[in-house]
Formats: sequence, C-alpha cells, structure tokens
Amino acid sequence: VSDLDAAVTALGHLKQEDLGRAGLLLSGAVSDDERSGWPTLPNGARYAVDAVGSEAALLPALRGLLRKIAVVDDLDAARGLVASLPDVSAVTRDGDLLNAWFGLGGSSNRPSLLEVRAAHDDATARLQDAQSDVERLTFAVATATTALDEATARSEAALARLHESDAQYSALAEELGRLNQTARAALAEADRHAAALTRSEEASDAQAQALADLTERLERGSYKVLNSLGPGEIFGEMALVDNMSRSATLISAAPTKLLSLRKEDFETIFRSHPRWAFRILGALGKRILSAFKHVETHFAKK
Repeated sequence: VSDLDAAVTALGHLKQEDLGRAGLLLSGAVSDDERSGWPTLPNGARYAVDAVGSEAALLPALRGLLRKIAVVDDLDAARGLVASLPDVSAVTRDGDLLNAWFGLGGSSNRPSLLEVRAAHDDATARLQDAQSDVERLTFAVATATTALDEATARSEAALARLHESDAQYSALAEELGRLNQTARAALAEADRHAAALTRSEEASDAQAQALADLTERLERGSYKVLNSLGPGEIFGEMALVDNMSRSATLISAAPTKLLSLRKEDFETIFRSHPRWAFRILGALGKRILSAFKHVETHFAKK
C-alpha cells in the first residue's frame, strides 16, 4: 500500500468484513541498505532479499521485512544454519520459519479465508459462464431442431411429389401403349386394304400400263415415299414399344449422323426424362395421321 493510513484502512476492512489476515508492504519506507553486518551464508543458503524482485518504491520496505532472513531447502538445513548463525532467520521452501527465538510452520494444505473467498468467486464466475454456455447451446439446439424439422418436411413433400410423378409416368406409359396399339391396328387395316387393291389391280387388264410403270420404277430402284424426316426427328420407336418388326424402310438422301438406342436405353431415357414421352406421343400421332392420309389418298386415286 502507499502509506500507513492506507495500511490501517485496509486492515480495518479485513477485520470488518471478516476476510482473514494479510500482510502489507508500505511504499516509501526508509531502510538501511548497509549489509556489512550480515554474516556470510554457507553453501545452499541465500538471503531472501536477493531472491525477490520489486518496484523501487517497495524496495526499502522489502529489505526491512527480509533483514537477515535466508532461504534454505528444508528444516534440517534451517536448523543447521540457525545453530551456526544465531542472528539469522531461516525460511524453508515449504514456508517454515526458524530462528534462535521463534519457530513457525506446519501443514500448508489448509487454505486461508482469503484463498477460500477467491476460490469461491472463481467458481461462481465459472458457473455463470457455464450457465451462459448452456443457454447458448440450448438455443442453438432448438434452432438446429427447427431447421431439421423443416428439412424433414421438405424431404417428405419432395418424396410425395416423386411418388406422384411415378404414378403419372406409369399412366403415360399405359396411354402410349394404347396409342401404339391403335396405330398398329390402323396400319394393319391400311395394309389389308392396300393388299386387296393390289390384288384387284393385278387381276384387271386395265392396269397393264400401271404394272409396266411399276416394273420400270422397280428396275430403276425407286421406292414409294411415305414420309420425309428432318434433323432432330425420330423413327423406329414403334418397334421399341411393342417389340415388332419395322413397318417401313428409311433411306438417307444425304450423309447423315444417327443416334441408335437399344430397348433398355430407350426405357431408361423414357423414365428419366418425361418430356421424351410427349415427344414420342407426338411422333406416334403424326405416324397415325400420315398412315390414314396415305390410305385415303391411295383410295381416292382409284
């Protein structure tokens, strides 16, 4: 502390609040720096004033407090030092004090009231920190639980939509099968009418010139054009749907790049990309319309 008045005030506070006892150093004290009367210590002993550092203002008080006090290892060394130098006090590293007229020491396990109060304050502070951590973590867990519930709800909704999409795909596949059967029936009917017409033409003498023309076209390698396809269009899908042979032959009029699909690849793409279903349905519709127009035109000419 700064002076005697401060020391008295501090000691009065300790007494009033029942805070235990304490030792105080007073800055500005006057002390004799002369150490000529201090005896030389044996090996293993050291004056305490040489082992303690302090601010300059407290050095005089520190030298007065530690005058002729030596630090030794244990009580046996303290006893030997005091026996040989009676005017020197010995302090052990365990805190025992021994001189020619006084001894102080014993167990150091029992803490002082100040130490207990400090430990209590420290434990209280740690408890408050722990409570704050618990509140923060509780809020974080609640937030994470809410987020998990929302994510679970979104996942369940997405799964429900996926199931609905699967049902729609199945219905679309069934509809495509029915349309394909209709197209096959229409083509078969057209083929039957065409066959009957061909037989009638072959049996009629009036069709001799037509037969000659047909023979000439066959010799030149010409074919009956049913339809023309352009870039990005598809063909052969009916064979992939019902596993029957093709109903027409495709001839390329120019160098062309084609993408060939096996049935299993076609089914995989059909399930994974629903928009292809609509495109195939459109192609089937065009095929059916073209077949009907072909039959109608064929009969109209006759």
